[in-house]
Amino acid sequence: MASAFRSGAGRDGFMVVISLIAVIFLIIDQVSKILIVNAFGGVAVTDPVSGGIPIIDDVLYFSYQQNEGAAFGIMQGARWIFIPLTIIVCGIFIWWLIKTPNKHMLLKISSGLMLSGAVGNLIDRAFLGYVRDFIYVNIPFATFNIADSCLVIGTILMGIYIIFIHEKHTKRSGEPQADSGEPGTGQTDGGSDEQL
Repeated sequence: MASAFRSGAGRDGFMVVISLIAVIFLIIDQVSKILIVNAFGGVAVTDPVSGGIPIIDDVLYFSYQQNEGAAFGIMQGARWIFIPLTIIVCGIFIWWLIKTPNKHMLLKISSGLMLSGAVGNLIDRAFLGYVRDFIYVNIPFATFNIADSCLVIGTILMGIYIIFIHEKHTKRSGEPQADSGEPGTGQTDGGSDEQL
């Protein structure tokens, strides 16, 4: 019963950390979009270089674009596909996070970033009909936003976790602990018993 309580408490704490990360970056995303829209008077620019605000000359600009497609401007006009798809994917992802026994910090960070990115752009699509993009890197490259950045960085970190950490962390977390009082550890709540 005690181990079940610890397991539930650990899972709750795991989701709290993910939720905090997601909420923090969601707020940053939404506030940055509001500030950019106000800076441009709500009018999207056609050329992000000539019509944008230079942050690093010839390299980085703040612009304002209304993106009706997916991240980085792909699949324009598919709003009613992305809204239900995002909700379904986020729901499945949250269910998986609740069920997973692993609580590695990289999993928390990557999950929080991915959720904040997905929800940040979902809010735009649902209430505005488009996503507010404003970061332009003069490579040339598509205009994007904080939510897009969170999705990309979170996905990369999740890939690193799955490829390099997940299996080792699962095996290690599944091993009985010396002080847990579990059968086979040689210890009980009343003290240590030597194994002969």
